[in-house]
Amino acid sequence: MPGGICFRVKTCWHSCRRKDLRMISKLPLKEFVSQFMSIPFPQSLMNSTFHSYRQIVLLLLMNALAIPMVFGQVKYEKEYRIRKDEVPAMAGQFVSAIDFAKRVKWYYEENFTGHSIEAKFKADGYPHSIEFDTTGMLEDIEIGRAWKELPVPVQRQIDTSLQSDFMKYKISKIQIQYQGGPQSLLAFLNSGKLDPGEIMIRYELILRGKVDGIWQLFEKTFDASGHPVRTEVILPQPSDHLEY
Repeated sequence: MPGGICFRVKTCWHSCRRKDLRMISKLPLKEFVSQFMSIPFPQSLMNSTFHSYRQIVLLLLMNALAIPMVFGQVKYEKEYRIRKDEVPAMAGQFVSAIDFAKRVKWYYEENFTGHSIEAKFKADGYPHSIEFDTTGMLEDIEIGRAWKELPVPVQRQIDTSLQSDFMKYKISKIQIQYQGGPQSLLAFLNSGKLDPGEIMIRYELILRGKVDGIWQLFEKTFDASGHPVRTEVILPQPSDHLEY
């Protein structure tokens, strides 16, 4: 870890070793994360990269305080609205070429693994999210769907997996993720015709699951047949509003 980051993480760590931290450490996971992320830190630390340092400290705290976690990966995202003129040219050109993309909202997203740019809009009642890297290269497209709209064999396979992982669960959001070349994805969006040889499909579910008596928020990804690919625990955000 670079020296500057080490110093800031160390400073942030000592800043939060206070009475309110000792109190919130006894809260359930969701309340702990919410309270920790809202602790007022010294103004001298508040800069454009401070949020990343606080995320690192949060993970250190969760480990040090032995806060119960299930599964191995953790996901935390923070989004900011940005203006269209702040969007990389390639990203703007791709979205402009989509025939039905209207009233597009642009976001800058921060997470534990990097940053990205997202275009969000609704079409035919379905939320669409198009994600790019910070240079404007297309990463994937996600379109919201209802459970009943998934192929029945996929439903059965996902249900079997969820029943194996959780004592109880409740799905709150489903998205179909499409990955492939920009031209193939653009042709799919404008024509509605999917070429399985050019585009990879995955199913992404956001759900609340109960494991060993503990309710947590998860993001689970499944392949085109409904077999599990990845499971992440989502760290809740105290005040952010993420659309779609």
